[in-house]
Amino acid sequence: MLYRKRWALFIPIIIVAFFFSGCGNHEQDSKADPDSKDEKVPQAAKGVKGMLTEGPGKFSGEKFDEKEIKQTVQKWPKGLSAEEAYNRLVYLLAEDYKTYVDQFDSLSTDFQLNDTPDAGKTTEGKTSHTLNVAVLVDSSGSMAGKVNGQTKMDLAKRSVKNFVSKLPEGANVSLTVYGHKGSNSESDKEMSCKSIEEVYTLAPYKESSFKASLNEFKSAGWTPLAASIHSVKDIFEEGTKEDQKPTNVVYVVSDGIETCDGNPVKEAKQLNRSNIKAVINIIGFDVDNQGQKALKEVAEAGGGTYATVNSSAELDNQFKTEQNRIKSEWRKWALQNHGDVSEQYFDKVGELSDISDGMQKLQQQEEDRFRLVMDKYLSDHLEEYGDLNQLVNDRSKKIKSYRIDRRQEIKKEISKSYREAKRKIRDRDVD
Repeated sequence: MLYRKRWALFIPIIIVAFFFSGCGNHEQDSKADPDSKDEKVPQAAKGVKGMLTEGPGKFSGEKFDEKEIKQTVQKWPKGLSAEEAYNRLVYLLAEDYKTYVDQFDSLSTDFQLNDTPDAGKTTEGKTSHTLNVAVLVDSSGSMAGKVNGQTKMDLAKRSVKNFVSKLPEGANVSLTVYGHKGSNSESDKEMSCKSIEEVYTLAPYKESSFKASLNEFKSAGWTPLAASIHSVKDIFEEGTKEDQKPTNVVYVVSDGIETCDGNPVKEAKQLNRSNIKAVINIIGFDVDNQGQKALKEVAEAGGGTYATVNSSAELDNQFKTEQNRIKSEWRKWALQNHGDVSEQYFDKVGELSDISDGMQKLQQQEEDRFRLVMDKYLSDHLEEYGDLNQLVNDRSKKIKSYRIDRRQEIKKEISKSYREAKRKIRDRDVD
């Protein structure tokens, strides 16, 4: 009897617990069920920017399942307006366009030109398209000596002028003289060895200005070759923008060795191996055997070449040889880049077409699925079906317009950059 009484007490408690447990589970399942009639559907975007980012829908892409969609639609409340039905369709079927938006935005319209040609025997890591040429002219007293009735200084000035006037279009030129003050006497050594002056600041060649700079000096004192080579680093650094890494080359015209106790071999090596990476070429003008050996060593330390000339004709010919070599290298560079830039153009246009075609295919898939669901499950009982149809049409038109406009916009940028790259190549090309 006692046993039965105890069970009689527990039965009501068990029933109440079961009741609340069942209600709690029902409420939880209702909230978790995305097909519930009480489910809150977000407002669909009205602008194209929102349309492109509001997906993916519940049954978009590979998740499309017509059977489940049918069951979902059949649970929708009766009497939905066109906008309410449209919101639900977007919630279920909107595709994810963010990948294509990102691809459009990240597609580079810039063109890369290949490394500029070497202006000396060897250079490394050149990535821009500017040629900087620094000419160093020995103005020591010995340059007053005559060759074929003319002073070596006058002959050097004439040859240097002809040389720089025929450099590739857009090349920057600097003219530095050294040893042009004082005299070659011992008393003037300190002053003369400090006389290093850039008389034509690194800039594109202008005939009148360059000609005037040649008249600012004459042969006078000692030969601070090492110090003049050292000065070139500052010349190139000050004349070069931070984002440039131009081809830097030095031409020295001298008739003798260092006389100011400097170490030109050391300076040439440091300049060549610095961030400037300048190549140093030397033309020895009427130099004895000892001088030729010393100057050749300097040129080799600077990664360049050495040549000896003993007459005005040989000096002109040597500069002409340098002109032709530079022209040849830049012509090869131009021909290669014309082909490379054209290839980049077609690659970019092809990539753009692939992005656009992929987005078009995705949009068509979305529209087809909207139409399928509308025609099969909404056309018979949705009073505002015509308005719904218009909303879907508007959505398709806006996304399509975005795709076409974005493609045309990027294509214009590609074409503009392509023409600019071609122009840069033509500017550097030489006849």
